[in-house]
Amino acid sequence: MLDDPALRRDYLEVNARITRAVSTDPRTRPRMLENTVDLLEGIPDDPELRRRLVNVMRELLQDPAIRADLMTLIQSAAPGQRSASTPPAPEHATPPAPEGDDEAGTPSAGTSRSGGGPVGEGGKPGQDRPSSPPAP
Repeated sequence: MLDDPALRRDYLEVNARITRAVSTDPRTRPRMLENTVDLLEGIPDDPELRRRLVNVMRELLQDPAIRADLMTLIQSAAPGQRSASTPPAPEHATPPAPEGDDEAGTPSAGTSRSGGGPVGEGGKPGQDRPSSPPAP
């Protein structure tokens, strides 16, 4: 079905509608959320998936609104870590490098996503950006 352009378009549309319905219907939503968590729990055990997730997170952190929302989440999860009078990090600040990419703390190179993406190393679309060096 996916090889035929007409069927592919129809199949993807039906799949999107079913997924939306299953994930919002009160009868099926709890199971859908449980399945999602089950899938996410496997990421830490797979080095390649872990690197890919970290690369996606790095890209998301380039958006100031997402970075601000994540900072709020982190601050609310650890209320004793930051006093209420401490100002938030400036939007232009570079987020710290996540820990645990691999044993050396470096992300994988050359991992690509389908559908293009931002221009990465060498000006080629779909390649991951080089990571920033770890914070001292």
